[in-house]
Amino acid sequence: MIGLLIYIAMWMVFSKTMLVVAGMTSLGGIDSFWFMDDERNYANIVSYLRFKRFSADDFKKQLLKKGLGHPRIRSSVVKFMGGWWYKEHSDEYIRANIDKYIIVKTGVHTEKDIADFMAKEQSIRDDLDDL
Repeated sequence: MIGLLIYIAMWMVFSKTMLVVAGMTSLGGIDSFWFMDDERNYANIVSYLRFKRFSADDFKKQLLKKGLGHPRIRSSVVKFMGGWWYKEHSDEYIRANIDKYIIVKTGVHTEKDIADFMAKEQSIRDDLDDL
């Protein structure tokens, strides 16, 4: 029991140090499952939303206005010391890179278009620094 308490205390100190020094917080065990190290792992969960009307520019403005107060929205996932961590970015970084994260795909109108898009473009393994 004492060993468990020591482990928990050391983890809490380490986590706090990572937050203060590197601006990173640890992913939970279930979240980090999706980042298995096996290159053959393609455990992507892909979904789409269909809108009758959608303005990407309005969405970007709303995200920048209301979303930047949430640390997870402006974080990337990085691997450090064998674990997965959220690395928080500054507001300026997010503003400069918003077009990299919100990409408007045109020409998808039918179920076949959606299936083709998912098969061709969403099956590509992303670099983890883009998450």
